[in-house]
Amino acid sequence: MRRAPRGTGSITEYAPGKYRGTITTGYKINPVTKKKKRLTKTFTGKTRKEVLDKLTEYKYKTKDLKPESYTFRQYSERWLALKEDTIKESTYTGYRSIIRRFNKYTGDTLLMDITPRLLNDYLATVGKASRTTHKTLLSGIFNEAVKEHLISSNPMKGTLRTPKPSSNVFPLSKEEIRHLLDNSTGIYHLLFRTALETGMRKGELQGLMPEDIHDTYISVKRTVNLTGTLTSPKTKSSVRDITVDKELTSALRRAGHTGRRIFPMSSATISAHFNKLCPNHRFHDLRHTHATLLISAGVDVKTVSRRLGHSSVNMTLNIYTHVLPAMDKKASDTIHSMLQSCY
Repeated sequence: MRRAPRGTGSITEYAPGKYRGTITTGYKINPVTKKKKRLTKTFTGKTRKEVLDKLTEYKYKTKDLKPESYTFRQYSERWLALKEDTIKESTYTGYRSIIRRFNKYTGDTLLMDITPRLLNDYLATVGKASRTTHKTLLSGIFNEAVKEHLISSNPMKGTLRTPKPSSNVFPLSKEEIRHLLDNSTGIYHLLFRTALETGMRKGELQGLMPEDIHDTYISVKRTVNLTGTLTSPKTKSSVRDITVDKELTSALRRAGHTGRRIFPMSSATISAHFNKLCPNHRFHDLRHTHATLLISAGVDVKTVSRRLGHSSVNMTLNIYTHVLPAMDKKASDTIHSMLQSCY
């Protein structure tokens, strides 16, 4: 169980469904011994959030910690504590990492003194690939501060627009697919083949267990995150069944061992083996290859979207727009051929 962040008091579950929070209110010097005694105040509640709200309300009423005196560091700690029980461990870790980086940059600035200019300067220090992620998270924190009447408006709204990163969809050609499968062996050959036939993400492939393999389909129930931890998929749409050929499921069953992952290799090791055979591609391009081949073959986008575990068909269409012109040409040729006898 994670401890409450510094500045929010010490919150513990001392019995099922019962939480206790303790906060330091000051110190008292014993006039005889000259020793310093810590003074505390305790709050209880049925949830961590309830106790945290009581602690925060008390701090608001104290002279030395009024709402207008909150620094970003203090408020971000409160925000993170509020989110702790509502998000996955991996998501919490990612949020905390971004918040720590921003705190190093300007965490001791008063919340009400953070300006769009300051945020623009910070975002300029963040790589383009992750800039949108930082911006979205920080904006969420500021929005919550607005709701709690700590600031009048969200300063992120005045920052420069962050352009969307390109989708970088580079599917493998049929020659590259053949080269990959012909020159890979053992468990890696099976891994690459499974990725091509299912369109599964790398983490989803790493999370496959023998019990996920059925006669004609694979159940995607878990994934391995960037820290190597086995966890549940991030979205509901990622939990899915993917229909596959019986030959593939038989091969996966032969490779599996009860209680162990079928593909236990690390993400770095998988990428290293893949890059030796396909130096001009990323492992994720196998997923793009799966989708591109299906759409090009005329499989409806809704089916492709479901196989990929996308949250919406629009997401699939936005990623694979490069296939649409060819599909439109195919549709034109098809309708022309079908109507030609009528002319």
